[in-house]
Amino acid sequence: MRGKIQLQGTRRAFGAYALMGAWLFATAGCGSKPKPSVRSLPSYDAEQATLFGDVFLPELFGFGSERAAASDGLLRDRASRADSIVAARVVTINRETRGNTRGYSVVLAPAGSALVGTTPSGPLTFSIAESSPVFGWLEGAGTRWVGTRLLLFLREFQDGTHFFGSVDSAEVRAAIAAAPRGTPVKP
Repeated sequence: MRGKIQLQGTRRAFGAYALMGAWLFATAGCGSKPKPSVRSLPSYDAEQATLFGDVFLPELFGFGSERAAASDGLLRDRASRADSIVAARVVTINRETRGNTRGYSVVLAPAGSALVGTTPSGPLTFSIAESSPVFGWLEGAGTRWVGTRLLLFLREFQDGTHFFGSVDSAEVRAAIAAAPRGTPVKP
């Protein structure tokens, strides 16, 4: 009798493992694309920081004209290097103080499909340090900046996502459409 009980236990275990294996096989192709490994992502160096410096253009705060954004000398290179370019709207800004460090947390929600790449699946949160020029602009704008529409240029690096916020205008969109994808930055 002992052998029969052991055999039934073995059959149950085999059945459970077979069922689990079938489920894993069936779902292996489902879900989201795996993220690239950190090693395959570019490093965030000085050259990349000129394109994706975690800043918003001053024109978004009312300094200068919106036409200046379209004539930005780095716009073509930024557009060709970005993983995603998406229209977004400022949802919230929160002032944060951690010890002696002050900053802002800015939450942006995608507003429509991405112009380039994939649309983020939800709101994006960016931290703005006191050392950033954007900190002073956020201090001045305060909650009036909530609702602002802009274009976000996003790129994944080994240390995370970096961004650049620009004016959403017909001229900037035309420059993005004309930019070749994957073109290296010209010296």
